Amino acid sequence: MRDFWYYGLRLRTNLPLEGLPPWPGEPDVPDLVLRAGAVPERLPGSPETSKIFAFNEEGHVLVSIANVFRLLSFDESRFLIEVTPEATIAAIESYLLSHIAGLVLHRRRILPLHATCVMIEGRALVICGHSGRGKSTLATALTRLGHTLLSDDITAIRFDAKGTAFAIPGSPHSRLRRDSIIANAIDAESLRDAREGDDKMVLRRELRHFEPTPVAAVIRLDLAAPSEGPGIERLNGPKAVLPLAELVYRCALGRKLGAASEIANGALRLAAAAPILRLTRPQGLETLDLTVSLVLASFPVMPR
Repeated sequence: MRDFWYYGLRLRTNLPLEGLPPWPGEPDVPDLVLRAGAVPERLPGSPETSKIFAFNEEGHVLVSIANVFRLLSFDESRFLIEVTPEATIAAIESYLLSHIAGLVLHRRRILPLHATCVMIEGRALVICGHSGRGKSTLATALTRLGHTLLSDDITAIRFDAKGTAFAIPGSPHSRLRRDSIIANAIDAESLRDAREGDDKMVLRRELRHFEPTPVAAVIRLDLAAPSEGPGIERLNGPKAVLPLAELVYRCALGRKLGAASEIANGALRLAAAAPILRLTRPQGLETLDLTVSLVLASFPVMPR
């Protein structure tokens, strides 16, 4: 059994994982235990509500990823996984850092934003948006300027007693489409396949920063009209956090797990702790450099 860093949690598993960061501290009691073993194809007592997630009254959750694995979550800490013979480690890790991360964080009442996060001058810039909006592309462009990627696609948020929001480092690997790879001048030889049917490649990095990082601002990515250039504005009131489904990773799953009030309260606390901005950009990457300049020009005036 080995211990890995998993969005600030200590994950202990007997799976031969390669891409999750090793736990940086001394041996201790794990937060999560994931063991390989036999998992049933159906969850007893569960109505068929989803092709991926099934739930029963005992609080168990079955996650079925075709041709990769079935995973049974007994509670917030204990998990059993049965891997299919054809599954690759890269595919397993890809889902552990997406679907399963959403399940784990919601079960533990940690707010998971659908966001990529970059550390700039010791503070976190959280970039939220639907898949395909360019979160990883913008973050990768910022890392090319020397800033540090804290997490890709999911950013876990915690709050201290004073209400300060902190971004917890997560996955250090970026999933990028071909146009993003070209726009960021990335050597294709350094990339790995993600999972079957995915049109993205994985740029792997070593996670070096493990400390919770105060959130300086949250950016909500949106698409502008083709004739418009990139623009940025401050959001206030309900529109800063609504719709929640665009801000919170697998928001519907969290509600199904009974975390609806924690999701709503977490979003409101986030809006109180840091400015939330709307960044619009046209489809395509022709204005990527201009967008990066706009973000960095806004960053110094974001309150500490």
